[in-house]
Amino acid sequence: MAIKIRSLEPKKGTGTLTQGDSTYRDLALDFSMESIGSSKKLFASNVQKDLNTNTDFTAIDNSISNIFNTAPGQKILNPAFGADLKRYLFQPVSEPTAKILGEVILNALQLYEPRVKVKNIDIKAFPDDNMYKIDIYCDIKSLADKQYKFTGSLSQRGMVSTSVSY
Repeated sequence: MAIKIRSLEPKKGTGTLTQGDSTYRDLALDFSMESIGSSKKLFASNVQKDLNTNTDFTAIDNSISNIFNTAPGQKILNPAFGADLKRYLFQPVSEPTAKILGEVILNALQLYEPRVKVKNIDIKAFPDDNMYKIDIYCDIKSLADKQYKFTGSLSQRGMVSTSVSY
């Protein structure tokens, strides 16, 4: 039996994306409740949605964070998925390790995120803080040739996205 998630379907029932719609739409897995309608009146219709969606750059940002924070074997139906960047925190924080980290990031993005084309990865090692600062520059051709910049840090908390710009 197939499950239909209406919030992921194209709007206006046309079967294709229309102007103003998003190009990419993924499930937001934070499970926050969102209301549709107005609750100002006593008997107003107030419908709760269980699943929200992320669109375009937010969807790609979440996907990249998931790739970086998932270790191979954690995703049941795709056991090879993930880059497991946390494992590099138990090695000396240095420039050679940063170079290996950059290669792992590049391979993981090429393999698991086909929506982006990586242009440059800039990694700086901070041995005193036991962390790396990572800047990833990508092109997303289907989003009007926009350039995407993922900025994050790899520390004991894992890979944390600090900002995304486009």
